[in-house]
Amino acid sequence: MSSARDGDGRALWIVWVTRRPSRGRGRVPARKCHAALDDGGTLVVAEAFVDDDGSGPRAAALMSLHMLVNTAGGRNYSRAAYERMLLRAGFAGTERVPVAGGFAAGVNGLLVARRGPVAGA
Repeated sequence: MSSARDGDGRALWIVWVTRRPSRGRGRVPARKCHAALDDGGTLVVAEAFVDDDGSGPRAAALMSLHMLVNTAGGRNYSRAAYERMLLRAGFAGTERVPVAGGFAAGVNGLLVARRGPVAGA
């Protein structure tokens, strides 16, 4: 995980962090990112997302199959699954950003989430 100041809060960029084993553990990085960000801060998730219905795209589906076969519960997640994880972690909302081919190895999209003010703060 890396971070940099973006002028109006902290920004975090994560790539392939939550595909690790165990569904429950996938939420931990989202909570940690939320806690690390200032109000209004931005989290950018770059990933080989599977389609929301799990049918593809082929490269992401194959990577998900590879993770299922070779780890204890690892898999690639859909954008919808990431959105649920991020909202449960306390992010105010998400935006789906498509990327052109060749952006980064295997990355087929970005999911941008913003941290809103903490209730009661």
